Amino acid sequence: FALQTAQSFCDRTPSEALEEIIVVDDGSSPPLEPMLTAGVPERCRLRVLRHQTRLGLMVAKQTGGDAAAGGIIGFYDCHVAPRMGWHEEVISLLQARPQRLVIPMIGDLNVTAWDEIPGGQLLSKCYINWNADFWWYDDDTDFVPVISGGLVATSREWW
Repeated sequence: FALQTAQSFCDRTPSEALEEIIVVDDGSSPPLEPMLTAGVPERCRLRVLRHQTRLGLMVAKQTGGDAAAGGIIGFYDCHVAPRMGWHEEVISLLQARPQRLVIPMIGDLNVTAWDEIPGGQLLSKCYINWNADFWWYDDDTDFVPVISGGLVATSREWW
């Protein structure tokens, strides 16, 4: 799924808003770089960073965030496809207040078409209680009590 995700971010983000796409390969076997560089066009400015052994999700995020060149750093799971214009609100919110985390709204994914399911639920917020019960919900606020998985962006300044 990493290839489709990288391609969808490249295709759905204007070049002036996309400094680069970084994929951190956390010790995959086989390594992801040959497949990604063969499938992602040069215009996407893809960089693949590799850990020789698995170091875990948080270390992979740290590796990618530290290496990022852009003013806004986004972290996305490798099984998402943003909708057109997805970046506009993320950029606007981080320009207004750089010391924040922004969670983009990415909807249910049709993995065959690699696109959002029309009319599908926007899984923007999750809730976890002390029993580790987890579920999705929506409300009319901009606040998110828990970051849902790997979808989050912040400013280079706050990183």
